[in-house]
Amino acid sequence: MTHHYNQTLRREEMDAVFLDCSKAFDKLPHSTIVASLSSHGVEGELKDLLSDYLRGRSQRVVIDGHFSAERAVPSGVPQGSILGPTLSIIAVNSLAKKLRCFVMQYADDIVLWRALKNNEDCTALQQDLDRLEEWCKETGLEINPGKSQHLRISNKIKKVEIPSGSYTINNKVIPTENEAGCLGVKISSKMDWTAQVDKVTAKCRQTLYAINGFFPKRYGAVKQLLFSSLVRSVAEYASPCWSSSTKRLQRQLESIQKKFL
Repeated sequence: MTHHYNQTLRREEMDAVFLDCSKAFDKLPHSTIVASLSSHGVEGELKDLLSDYLRGRSQRVVIDGHFSAERAVPSGVPQGSILGPTLSIIAVNSLAKKLRCFVMQYADDIVLWRALKNNEDCTALQQDLDRLEEWCKETGLEINPGKSQHLRISNKIKKVEIPSGSYTINNKVIPTENEAGCLGVKISSKMDWTAQVDKVTAKCRQTLYAINGFFPKRYGAVKQLLFSSLVRSVAEYASPCWSSSTKRLQRQLESIQKKFL
């Protein structure tokens, strides 16, 4: 995705809409999940087995040893289960066929983007957002416009204007930001990665200070293990996406390891 953004940035503008799907794992109706199994070729005994896995679930609340009445659970997948994420992915896999712009999905995160040459491209993206709204009604999901973000990726001074002024979904405006978060990575409108590197270095330094504070120098082997698991893993997370950062940002990242040494 970021590679596509960088390639487009050299030639034209791009609008990306990062959508927040409210409680996707809890709101998917069981009927939608079962119907999606059929559309993916799952039939017969296997479909019956998976349907029975979802059917007949209930929940209740316990407070100070007192139980509430049980209530049926007609939607959602069992949290923490192995099949839960797989069933959710199958249920929402039909979205890409409904839209004409580029779309990427991961769990409950949805990203729509389209290269812009004129106002008609902005109108086309809004039409895809309208189709997404209809798809959400069909599948029983809900998009939260307040937590969604619109990002204009562009280096141009004179930008393509959105005819309506902003994108909307569920008749609510999607706020336009200079930076947007996607799966823990900060993406800026100019793809310069400063915000991402600042976030990573701040988190790593905080963890590094805690390690140095709790463990003296004689615990070198333990500190090295903690550095690899708690600090280096954060610094290298999704690094192929933003490894093209400037030398200044690279030195900023290297300062974390030098601080540890």
